[in-house]
Amino acid sequence: MSSSRPSGTSVAPAELLKLIHDLATELHRAPPARALTLDSSLERDAGLDSLGRVELVLRIEQRFGVRLAEALMASAETPRDLLRGVLAREDQAAPAAALESIEAGGTAVDGSPDGARTLVEA
Repeated sequence: MSSSRPSGTSVAPAELLKLIHDLATELHRAPPARALTLDSSLERDAGLDSLGRVELVLRIEQRFGVRLAEALMASAETPRDLLRGVLAREDQAAPAAALESIEAGGTAVDGSPDGARTLVEA
């Protein structure tokens, strides 16, 4: 199940918490004993071990269209840590998305600037 996200929109904390809740429920065949918050422990409250975290990061990347730092898998202790990682990656992805948009829109120039005499002509 993939969710397309319009560019420029931010991740809602509730959306991330639901993703964590759903994965915890799927892995343990029962929902977490307590409601998850941004400050819940991924290990203690959601019951996610190292393999569960890897699956969670994969789902986060797929759902939110970002590529998270590998170190985040090991260092994130709470959903808030993951949210910070996602938001940081969204900020970094914005210039790349803008460049892809420009190139896809046909404004990219074909050919080489061999005959250009100035930077503006190039």
